[in-house]
Amino acid sequence: MHIHHKIKPENHNLKGILIEIGTIIFAVLLALSAEGLWEHHSTMSAVETSTERLNREITNNLYELVRTQKNSKMKYEKLLALGDKIDNKKPFSEVVSVFDGYNSATLTEATWKRVLNDRIATYFPVDYMEGTYEVYQYYENFKSINDALFNFLLSDLFFNKDKQKEAYEASVIYYKEVLRYCRYGIESYEKFLAQFDKENFNAVKAKCDSIKSAQN
Repeated sequence: MHIHHKIKPENHNLKGILIEIGTIIFAVLLALSAEGLWEHHSTMSAVETSTERLNREITNNLYELVRTQKNSKMKYEKLLALGDKIDNKKPFSEVVSVFDGYNSATLTEATWKRVLNDRIATYFPVDYMEGTYEVYQYYENFKSINDALFNFLLSDLFFNKDKQKEAYEASVIYYKEVLRYCRYGIESYEKFLAQFDKENFNAVKAKCDSIKSAQN
């Protein structure tokens, strides 16, 4: 004698509902996982692109520092040779042509500022961001130097013949600072690129050497 237990309709419906809910939850989780993976891939791709752009901007700033160092050394030597002729008989503005005037590095930071204002900044490696922050400090250094030069060129010190010696001494100090920042800046930039752009570093060094040896 067999006893058949009939499944109550409500139990059957409950089982079906639970299976359907489980299927929906699984599908949602799968979709969220796929979306997360895609977002992560997009973010890392953006980080890679920004890194390449930052390295390129830093490289161009390095070239600018090398050019500035080279030109500043020549101007500084001419400026020092002028020292014995300073006699407070005419404004310093009338003798600047003897040492070919002033120059300074014009560095850029557009890419760096964009990265800092972007949400992906938090995804960069910590050591890379620290290194980048350090090299971009030279942008601020040269901005300060350029501002000081601008103020000097508009000052009474530059146009008053009685202050020719003071203007000369200020110019000597100016070029000492430019050369100091160039030297430390080049060392810092090269160290950064050797660590974070190894693939292109040899080519960068070769171009720096080419800039140094090129005839003006």
